[in-house]
Amino acid sequence: MVAARFRGMELSGLTGAECVAHAVQAQRALNVAAAARLAAVAEVAACAPGSGARVERMAEPDRYSIDEVRAMYSLSVPAAGALIDLAWTACRRLPELHAAMAAGDLDERRAATIVFWVKDLCDAHTHQICAEVLPHCGLSAEAPWVSGKLVAQIKKRAIALDPSWAERRYTDAVRRRRVVSWQNPDGTADLTGQQLEVDRVAAAKGRIHALADAAKRDGDPRGIDAIRADLYLGCLDGTWAGLSDADLLADYAKTRPAPPVDDPDTEPEGAPAPAAHVDDPLPAGVQAGLARSARSSPYIGVVLRAKFSTLLGFDEHPAELAGAGPISPASARRIAQRMALGTWRVAFIDDEGRLAHTGLVGPRPTGWAQPRGLLPKGVLDLLVPIDLLDQLALRAHLPDLPPVDPIWIPVIEHLHRSLGRQERIAEDRYWREWIERDEAERSGDPARLAEVIARQERARRRRFPTLTQRRRLQLAIPDCIGVACNRASHRAQIDHIHDHALGGPTVEDNLAPECGHDHALKTKGGWTLERIDEHRWCWTTRLGIHYPVTNPPLLDHYPEADQQRHRPRPDTDAA
Repeated sequence: MVAARFRGMELSGLTGAECVAHAVQAQRALNVAAAARLAAVAEVAACAPGSGARVERMAEPDRYSIDEVRAMYSLSVPAAGALIDLAWTACRRLPELHAAMAAGDLDERRAATIVFWVKDLCDAHTHQICAEVLPHCGLSAEAPWVSGKLVAQIKKRAIALDPSWAERRYTDAVRRRRVVSWQNPDGTADLTGQQLEVDRVAAAKGRIHALADAAKRDGDPRGIDAIRADLYLGCLDGTWAGLSDADLLADYAKTRPAPPVDDPDTEPEGAPAPAAHVDDPLPAGVQAGLARSARSSPYIGVVLRAKFSTLLGFDEHPAELAGAGPISPASARRIAQRMALGTWRVAFIDDEGRLAHTGLVGPRPTGWAQPRGLLPKGVLDLLVPIDLLDQLALRAHLPDLPPVDPIWIPVIEHLHRSLGRQERIAEDRYWREWIERDEAERSGDPARLAEVIARQERARRRRFPTLTQRRRLQLAIPDCIGVACNRASHRAQIDHIHDHALGGPTVEDNLAPECGHDHALKTKGGWTLERIDEHRWCWTTRLGIHYPVTNPPLLDHYPEADQQRHRPRPDTDAA
């Protein structure tokens, strides 16, 4: 009614009361649409394998129903699982929730809250709780509950109906405990353990607080939260592995910045800090902490991918930290220096932005730590366009090329030699196999020809890829090739597209990185994978839906930085 009245009218021409009525009606329409979507998702999850062209349903979703919804909406596996859980519970187990949504009264957020908190209760208790809380959740409720009160009321009723409910829920959650991380919008990252034992979390927090209090008493001028964060990360990343608490605090004291000098012109305490400019150096305490981390942290599992031109300072393009996302060029240069003891891999990029050759980089910039032995210091992937190397070789004759810091000369010279060597190896490998077979055929000796063919076939039929193949695939295909999957390839499996057990050869054209979930999806979940061309694959779901996946070029084109916008503003308060 209200929607029909307001249809075609400009909102700016409505009174305040009419605007409120229109907003409420829009929310009702959104609730109805959400109910229709959940009903459709529940049906997709129930479709039986192979029923793409016929009506056939399962009694309930199975393990791989998630992936059909995941591919349909381009969601992560956890997000697709949560959506199916909500849809199935609301539409099949608790139809009263779906009816309230279809009537436009209940929104999806509150429905999801109810589903989350009642999922471990028996059906009788679940229906009873829904009947008691639903009148307080709708748009037409006389005394509506906010989400916090809704959760509290559900928990009170659940414990009253089933006193062991909370303990069961706790035990099940601890069984699914894990450690996760994510990147924040400001470029930092969060690291947290989820669903841990509450007493051990309290003990861990108490230890970090005790260490931080001791460091503060010892004269550390940094804020207590910063001290706790430094100690928390240092205890986890291996910086103080094997040290007692006393030795840890003594080593941590080495990162302490010099005390500030008293200045009568210093801003009073509590005054807002001036905005930092892009070129401002890091605070002394942070610099000292990073320097210590560079010497001691193993950097296990850290993979940094950066353009060589960015590390040289020729441009200010973003780099990427595997599993964390894009980082600033300044951060990339700092992290690269801290990873000097790690493995440096090089990807030589052709004119189309694709991988041409790979190799390992031995030397480091002059003055940086040089690698010794096999130390777990992370992996740095250098993206080096071949035309950039050509320009660096002719830099004396190219006045427009920015000057090269002399510390990088050993690395540049090594890259030139490595590129020439890799080109010769690739050409020799191709011609060696071709010439060997041609000579065997010309000899007229069937036994010799059979031996050559068998030896070359054994190389193709080996079970696992070589280290060189693995490195090339990880550099050429940075992420898992699954639909809507962004798992970094260094944490994925190198899988055969055409299964090895069915005769698939172990060659790069038949290999690609797949996370454990997508590998199982192909081998056990009824999905099939085909290679379209060198950079494209196509997944076919068990319902017969096709989803193409494309591997983008390794080098992106970025706009030039607008330096004018980053210049410090003049001091408008100056006399």
